[in-house]
Amino acid sequence: MMTRALALGSIFALALVLAGCKQETKGEEPVRPVLSHVLKPTAPGNTQAVGTVQPRYETNLGFRVLGRLIARPVNVGRSGCRGQTIAAIDPTVLELAVQSAKADFRKPRLCLKTPAQVRSGNEY
Repeated sequence: MMTRALALGSIFALALVLAGCKQETKGEEPVRPVLSHVLKPTAPGNTQAVGTVQPRYETNLGFRVLGRLIARPVNVGRSGCRGQTIAAIDPTVLELAVQSAKADFRKPRLCLKTPAQVRSGNEY
């Protein structure tokens, strides 16, 4: 019985090995058509291009200042000349900030002018 099972097993294994040895033949691939156009040079004056025009030199400047922008005579992307006003800011807020800074600068001097206030601990 054992030899019979061994014989069947080896026949089955041989069949699998021989099935794997079968060489597949590929047929020729069909020729696929390609759509093509023949280009001819055009006259120099009729050339058209699509794209984005960007400046060669670009300067990104940014300043943090107080106040509102009240005028901008030069638009984005335009050229500016030396000395030309690019933007104008409302000077009221800046003037108030300067007055406040001057007052903060004068405050210690005023406190030192009154020795009685300095001795008592009142700086103001």
